Amino acid sequence: MEINALLKDVRMKIATGNFDSAKELLFSKDIQEGNVEAQALKARILGFTDGIEKAQSMFFDLESVWPNNFKLFKMHCDFLQEIGNYNEAIAIGRQIVSRFKLEPEAYMLQIENYELAGMNSDALNICNQALVNFPDSTDFYNKKQMLLSMTNDDLLIDENLENIKSEMTVKHIVTSDENILIYLSLFKGRRGVHAVQTKMGKTWGYIPEHRDMLAEDVRMHISGQKTLGIYVTDIQNVSNLMVLDLDIRKPYMKNYAQNPEERTRLTELLRLNCKNLLALCSDSGLFPLVESSGNKGLHFWFFSSEPIACKYWRALGGWLINRLKNVPEELSWEVFPKQDKVSADGLGNLVKLPLGTHQKTGRQSLFIDTEKFEPYEDQIEILKNVNKLTKKDFEHILGTITIQNCQSGNVAGFKDIEFKPVKSDYAPKCLDEVNENFKIDVKIPLPERNTIEVEQVLSGCRPMWEIMQKAKNDHFLTQDEKHAFVYVFASLGEEGKVFVHQVLNQLDDYQPDLVNQMIKAVPPNPTGCNKIRKRIPHLCSNDCCNCQFRLPNGSYASPVVHAGIFPNTGNFNVNAVRQPAKLAQNEMYGGESGGIDRLMNEYIELNNKIGALRERSALLRRQINKIFNDAGKDVIETRIRVYKKLPDEDEPIKGI
Repeated sequence: MEINALLKDVRMKIATGNFDSAKELLFSKDIQEGNVEAQALKARILGFTDGIEKAQSMFFDLESVWPNNFKLFKMHCDFLQEIGNYNEAIAIGRQIVSRFKLEPEAYMLQIENYELAGMNSDALNICNQALVNFPDSTDFYNKKQMLLSMTNDDLLIDENLENIKSEMTVKHIVTSDENILIYLSLFKGRRGVHAVQTKMGKTWGYIPEHRDMLAEDVRMHISGQKTLGIYVTDIQNVSNLMVLDLDIRKPYMKNYAQNPEERTRLTELLRLNCKNLLALCSDSGLFPLVESSGNKGLHFWFFSSEPIACKYWRALGGWLINRLKNVPEELSWEVFPKQDKVSADGLGNLVKLPLGTHQKTGRQSLFIDTEKFEPYEDQIEILKNVNKLTKKDFEHILGTITIQNCQSGNVAGFKDIEFKPVKSDYAPKCLDEVNENFKIDVKIPLPERNTIEVEQVLSGCRPMWEIMQKAKNDHFLTQDEKHAFVYVFASLGEEGKVFVHQVLNQLDDYQPDLVNQMIKAVPPNPTGCNKIRKRIPHLCSNDCCNCQFRLPNGSYASPVVHAGIFPNTGNFNVNAVRQPAKLAQNEMYGGESGGIDRLMNEYIELNNKIGALRERSALLRRQINKIFNDAGKDVIETRIRVYKKLPDEDEPIKGI
């Protein structure tokens, strides 16, 4: 096995808690002694299989051999963070900063060590040292501002939060085997790992425990003996749940903790935004469970009946939050999972599990009745009736998101934008590169009626009508047919772009992001009839493509003229002057009143054909029923199939 592939496989096994297999795989291979990463991984594995002392001993030996290898020291430090030994991590961090003074990451690593240990003042000192060596670093400058705020507020907030105890009381939560199974079936995180809330210096954090969460762990969690969290992204970058986290922002926590009036005001803001989100959810057929987090906010839990790619969960979460109006400055929203993908040897972000006690505040996190904003009396009963989203639900939700992205002008797809709830938009990356087992088709229904402009083009331009019919009936278009269709209707503005998605969604190979790329590539001036004839000559015979336009100077023939738009080489979207139809002349006018002669002629021809078909249908019906009458039967069976007598002529045929 090639060394990089081998190391990747080892990291994967470590990430899933399969340490013995990782050890067997790595130690059984003849790996060059000079491969530092492989040797460091060996030390890391020993820490999980043979004890921390052996791992430490090997790391120290390796560091004596490669004293100038920053990556080795960093892996040692990462290992100590992973097992929660922050004091040792800080000690190694001091060596790293001393040895690698010109490496910005060395300082950032030590800052992280102090933060994990709850020693924000010491982290601030390291940050100041880094700024001396790297005065132009925006990363260290931003980190300093954050640490200054945390250092000034942490102690005061912690002291006051101790005095804010929950007045909510609930029926005793029975931790029977049946109830624990219900709990574990819903709150499923990354396999082979969960997290335990732990005291770290002056504050609380979470340490990963590399094993599956057991029934006894849940019992201890609910009883308050320990507090658990889960990493929501599984190894295949899927999840069975999503959490929207509504919190009071850090700058406002001091007043929340100190001032009862301010606490009442901020709590009311939480309630109002909770109700706003639930109204949006209800309109979309979504019914999340709402949990009081036990600290300073609310969690909204959404569940699915099968694993859903994190990209899709994030699309849903971002869509809901972006639809909220007037989110106050004091509040923030977050979506979990926070990433589309998590590396095989990573963990991703965690969420504290409900029904446990927040160790920092001493408050239990409970599901609440949002009408009264009081906890449900029977917490387990609520879990028995959870609404779960299906794959089909997601198909329609993603279709709605696609349409709304068009209507808001966001046709570039689901952009990767950092989410800052109050002032910025949120959206995940493009919905591509998802494991085929978890692919979800986007479903967008065709409208019963189109907008006036779309119908004008469809009625006036027969090739565009034929393309739409082919998409609906054959579920396939050539690339040239797609190109012609997109370049015409995307020029009609937002509604035209929506129509493009509605029609192309009927294709077997529909991909919303690829369609959005085509839409984005449409030039300011609409495509002309000559270009369309060259692209799709098979649909542009003289019978189907014979429009004649009377156009203003500088304009050219295009299907959009039927919608009253005169394209030209200068400005686009010059509206046609509305003119009454010239019924006495055979002239074709651009604009909505134009082309009445041709449209009326086609209408008459079609109705004549329909009349002839109806006459033929009535003749066949009479002859068929005569056969039934002569046989004295209402059902006749042939070697081909069984037939039923047709209804009377004034009744519609429901089936044969």
